[in-house]
Amino acid sequence: MICYNDLLSHHEIEGEVGRPEYRDDAETLNAKIDKLYEALLDSNQTCFIVGAGISTSSNISDFRGPNGVWTKLKNGEKADPSDIGNAEPTTTHYALRELEDQAHIQWMISQNVDGLFHRSGYPLNLLCEIHGNLFRLQCISCGRMYYNKDPVASVGHKPTTFKCEGTPHGRPCRGILRDTTLDWITPINPDDLKKCEQVIEICDLIVVLGTSLEVNPVGSWPSIAAARGTKIHAVNLQETQYDDPKSANIGSTDP
Repeated sequence: MICYNDLLSHHEIEGEVGRPEYRDDAETLNAKIDKLYEALLDSNQTCFIVGAGISTSSNISDFRGPNGVWTKLKNGEKADPSDIGNAEPTTTHYALRELEDQAHIQWMISQNVDGLFHRSGYPLNLLCEIHGNLFRLQCISCGRMYYNKDPVASVGHKPTTFKCEGTPHGRPCRGILRDTTLDWITPINPDDLKKCEQVIEICDLIVVLGTSLEVNPVGSWPSIAAARGTKIHAVNLQETQYDDPKSANIGSTDP
């Protein structure tokens, strides 16, 4: 089994970890769900920003929860590896795919590298995996993307032993494939960054789902959007800076 954190280079953990979690009572939860539903119906351009909290019911550990990978490390405990290779999409992944199918989501920004959106059938042309995907490889010669059956034990855009089978210009490429997952200091793909920033400029609703938004640049995007009037709704077990009585800030994520 692969532990994503073990693949990362040594780096000081950014942001706060181990904050307490909370859940809404049934009456409050239902009222907030209604408010979020109304916001989705009223929106013309909805962007979801999701994090590790949507994958925890697939037995993939989050990072900052009370039992998160980085919380344990800060407490001097060893984090258990997650069986990412055999994990299945959660109810949340399938619900998001259904919302997109009904035209309620125009753009999805995922901070996860677990490949579960791909397995759920979410349309890849409307998805930005901003931190990469442990199952995805890219040819350094022709740029062709591949999805591997098993997670690649490499991060930081390093070359692997895999070769490209593509045929650009009618000839076999045979270029070297690299991983597509970020290490701490790996720059974000410029095309991904540009597209996400464009979406943040035009969306009228952002739903933050399963992330405490501690890592930038993603963590700063809701603030940028809110400054020009975009509605922000957060669904997360830990409080975020966007918890506002006017919004449907729901204290739960993945059923």
